[in-house]
Amino acid sequence: MNLSKKPAFLKFRWLIWPQIGLALFATVIAYLDLLPREWLAWPYSDKVLHFFLFGLVAFWLRFWSPQRGPFWKQNLPVVLLLTYIITEECFQSLSPYRSFDFVDMGCDLAGVWLFWGLGKRVLLFLNNV
Repeated sequence: MNLSKKPAFLKFRWLIWPQIGLALFATVIAYLDLLPREWLAWPYSDKVLHFFLFGLVAFWLRFWSPQRGPFWKQNLPVVLLLTYIITEECFQSLSPYRSFDFVDMGCDLAGVWLFWGLGKRVLLFLNNV
């Protein structure tokens, strides 16, 4: 392996920052009850947003996780994201505009699980190119 050449996946690492910014922005405007009602007009839009918002964070987080080493070390970033998701969902019960919802948490966790696996497949592809 040529160590002077960076792996291909490193070129995509920066893409996590816009996604984290979008997720934090969506969280803040939801807590302030500033989320446009048109976004939530179609059925299950809230669940789809939960699925994709945190799923894409997990996808890009995969590019930051260690590619080798013990299982726990490779998956520590997603465990921290899941901890954040569960904590944030619990704190929603303290907000006058939001509420705790197991279905929202399930959509978050399903998105994270699916996109984390997708990220692993993309990394395998990029490493073999």
